[in-house]
Amino acid sequence: TNQRMINQTHADSLSIEIVAEKIDDGYTGTNFQRPGFQEMMQLLRAGKANCVIVKDLSRLGRDFTEVLNYVQRIFPEMGVRFISVMDAYDSASENSQNDYLSLPIKSLINESYPANTSISIRGTLNSMRKEGLFVTAFTYYGFKKDPQDRHRIIIDPVAGGVVRDIFRLKLSGYSQDGIAVYLEKKGILTPADYKVSQGINFKTPFKKYARSNWTAQAVGRILSNVSYTGVLIQGRTTTPNFKVKKIIQKP
Repeated sequence: TNQRMINQTHADSLSIEIVAEKIDDGYTGTNFQRPGFQEMMQLLRAGKANCVIVKDLSRLGRDFTEVLNYVQRIFPEMGVRFISVMDAYDSASENSQNDYLSLPIKSLINESYPANTSISIRGTLNSMRKEGLFVTAFTYYGFKKDPQDRHRIIIDPVAGGVVRDIFRLKLSGYSQDGIAVYLEKKGILTPADYKVSQGINFKTPFKKYARSNWTAQAVGRILSNVSYTGVLIQGRTTTPNFKVKKIIQKP
């Protein structure tokens, strides 16, 4: 609401007609594929708008390189006027060339916010893992989060019993396929379906149909999961940094 008022007041003072307002609530400013931003670019490319007004540079984005790319190259090439109200920047102003030195500094400061946040969160999670605290979104099948402490996991009395049965059957000589057949005959829900039945918004690449079936592979994943020996494994994947979302597998 505050940003809308600032932008509207400034547009009115310059007799600029607002043709659209694009909002990206809930999206990180380091992402330029966010829907509102892309809709704005479509309007500009279609010639339905020729000016962009933001409260400050951080509202355009928090990626230093990309922000400058849009402000200093893409918008000028498109003939689009860019106004950052609180930064007192207007590309149509005669003084805009003088602001070329200050804009990179302001943009770099804006990028430091998500960078510092990322570093802080990574450090906090790493410390919690070292303390043996559970920081993953979902527990392994057979466990559940302690209602009194979400960073502690306890055995799920229902699913935990199924896990015990799987190991008991394996020790009794059953094959993985035989165990899967046994669980199907008993009408036991698969791990994915069980999570859904518990009201957990869970998605997995292993689930292909509305009602999953037990398979030898699913049983094998449980039998080979070292977590059932009491070892807590976390932080197996990471990303290079807050700007690069490529998943890296840790040894």
